[in-house]
Amino acid sequence: MKILIITHGELATYLLKTAEMIIGTQGENLIEIINFYPQDSMETLKEKLINQIKKFIGEEILILTDLKGGTPFNVAFLLLKEYKFYLITGVNLPMLLEILLLKEEEKTGEEVVKKIADIGRDGICIVYS
Repeated sequence: MKILIITHGELATYLLKTAEMIIGTQGENLIEIINFYPQDSMETLKEKLINQIKKFIGEEILILTDLKGGTPFNVAFLLLKEYKFYLITGVNLPMLLEILLLKEEEKTGEEVVKKIADIGRDGICIVYS
């Protein structure tokens, strides 16, 4: 499964760098990132995303975005009509770590997506004193 992380600013870059700090550098092209900046248009982002999706044709694709309703999510959501991929919003570090740790396991796309979503939710805890 190929992973594409699309976020506002450089969040995608730093999420991946942080994950690699914890579990080591990932040598293969498992994960690609697209950073969306204020000067970028929705159309520019759409072009970048389509180019990445076309690179992965024939493989299962998981797109992770940072914010439901944000431009990265909206563009990916619109492209679901034209291309086949999984889309999860609310990407966080526990999700990304799990993806990197799961890469060796033989799991279907649906199994991976469910597990990643569960990990993301489970990583949110309220701790009282």
